[in-house]
Amino acid sequence: MGRILVAVKEARLRASLSSAFRVSGNTVIEAGDAGACLEILEKQPPDGLVLDPGLPGLEASQLLRHVRRNPALAGMDISLLARGMDGSRWESLGRQFFDLVVEEEGASAAGALASGTVRGGGRAGKTREMPRRPAKTRTLKGRDPAPAAQQRILVVEDDGSYCILLGTEFQAHGWQTEGADSAEAALEFLSKKGHEVEAVLSDINLPGMDGVEFAKRVRMGHPGVKVVLMTGMPRDRYPTPPEGVPILPKPISVKQLMAAMRFL
Repeated sequence: MGRILVAVKEARLRASLSSAFRVSGNTVIEAGDAGACLEILEKQPPDGLVLDPGLPGLEASQLLRHVRRNPALAGMDISLLARGMDGSRWESLGRQFFDLVVEEEGASAAGALASGTVRGGGRAGKTREMPRRPAKTRTLKGRDPAPAAQQRILVVEDDGSYCILLGTEFQAHGWQTEGADSAEAALEFLSKKGHEVEAVLSDINLPGMDGVEFAKRVRMGHPGVKVVLMTGMPRDRYPTPPEGVPILPKPISVKQLMAAMRFL
């Protein structure tokens, strides 16, 4: 937890990113232009900065030079929103200077920021392998089962151990969790209890119907259900998801999912 300065031009994106950080217990300060950003950096040095290179009022390179020269900001984490940017441009800003370079947009950007996913440099995130175990549609048992009135998420993942791990983590944060090991099993569950489901989190690589096609079916048949995809594939191999459906990198966490869902 800490104080985060979200310096982003677009008001809606700025507000959504701020909400994502507040979910994790951070204090957030917002700036919509370079002047406001510099004033905050000088008067109230934050623990972290989310920087939009299109921030009006000052070139991003000039703003970063100011940050480098200020010893009071030496330990500040900096995340660059590099959506739509050519890689050579953000590298020219000082690739090694950024803790995170987030190339996603919208919900995926919030998820990447929340999870600390590194794009192209900086501190690498940890990965882990889970043993595989086939399973059917099932209720996942966690440490703290949530009351029936609380939100329910359907996790679609053919790795049974990883699915149970996610269920344990989500339920510990107050979610009811259901699990399915295929898109077909998940669609059957939704046909019966879709009105009880707040969101669906699905792996892309599934046996039979893949996650992208599954997401399309959910959006068509259950428009009130939020859909998020996850994958362990490299970003350059991501398939094209349905409009408005984010893809988040594995391993995924409750914090990451909540951040992404703020956009949906």
